[in-house]
Amino acid sequence: MKTATQTLGFPEMDELYSANHIASVVDRLAQEISLDLSNANPILVGVLNGSVPFLADLMRKLQFPLEIAYLAISSYHGNKSTGQVTMLRDLESTVSDRHVVLVEDIVDTGTTATYLVDHLSKQNPASLKFCSLISKQRQRKTEVHLDYVGFELLEGYVVGYGLDFQHQYRNMPSISVLKDGGI
Repeated sequence: MKTATQTLGFPEMDELYSANHIASVVDRLAQEISLDLSNANPILVGVLNGSVPFLADLMRKLQFPLEIAYLAISSYHGNKSTGQVTMLRDLESTVSDRHVVLVEDIVDTGTTATYLVDHLSKQNPASLKFCSLISKQRQRKTEVHLDYVGFELLEGYVVGYGLDFQHQYRNMPSISVLKDGGI
């Protein structure tokens, strides 16, 4: 029997989180953020490109005024962290004296997350919260505090719902682990 991803033409994968499961987690995260920031007119800062589906779904669940901004960084080559973070696109909006929610698809080694927190903190936000769909605590090389976490993942290279391998698979509605043949 073919899986949904095979039917869509993707290679064989093991699904970790279905689209419905992801939606329920996004609902939970939106509720948590709403409790903290519904009266703060926050700015949600998405990290391109992986956070786009997550941020789009999350912001639609937040029923209060907010702004959206994006920045882009690079720290991976293939499926390996280079350990170096390069800013590809900085914010066009100011976050000074603003309540900021940094939105990431995944935090694994912590290198990129630490860089982003340091970068945004230098701009003197009123507050800075970190929201990550997936946290891979076991992979951490640098400790970083996450305020809102969707899933805790022990291991595996995951794709789908914004997560990619060599710029592919971001458009899958679920999150899956690529089997050996996919990499």
